Amino acid sequence: MKKMNKKGFSLLEFLVYLAICSIVSLVLSQWVVTLIKDRNNIRLKNSTKLSLLSSMDCFTRDIYEAPSEQSAWQDMQKDLLSWKKGTKKIKYSYIKNSIYRIVKNNSLLLSHQKASKQIILDNVIDCIFSLKKQDERVIVATIALTIQKGGCKCEQKRTAYIQSQ
Repeated sequence: MKKMNKKGFSLLEFLVYLAICSIVSLVLSQWVVTLIKDRNNIRLKNSTKLSLLSSMDCFTRDIYEAPSEQSAWQDMQKDLLSWKKGTKKIKYSYIKNSIYRIVKNNSLLLSHQKASKQIILDNVIDCIFSLKKQDERVIVATIALTIQKGGCKCEQKRTAYIQSQ
């Protein structure tokens, strides 16, 4: 009788190996997909917060540069805030889920120039501007925003104090 050479795997051993490898690869692929989704959600939250904070910084910078005289503040509503500084008129307006910053130069030399209008924030759910006189020397300007991008919702409130000389 000849001896049979038993080198290699039987069909049953190969099928067991294949089943184990496919289960492990399925679990690993689901884990990788979950990691990628979490990373994308974190990026979305961070970009939403960053755009919200940068627009709030722009608003705060403009408010701090605004004149402190009550007569310079031209219009204040729930969704509109405007003031005049020298020859410039600066306006923040909430229109159709966006915050616009509109700057118009009323100089005689630049009368042909149109107002620059830029969107400083998109996907705004709610926006409230308020302007209050705290006392004779201090004006308090506040903006409260709520934005939503994808499944991420962020809220921010910023207050600026303007003191008259």
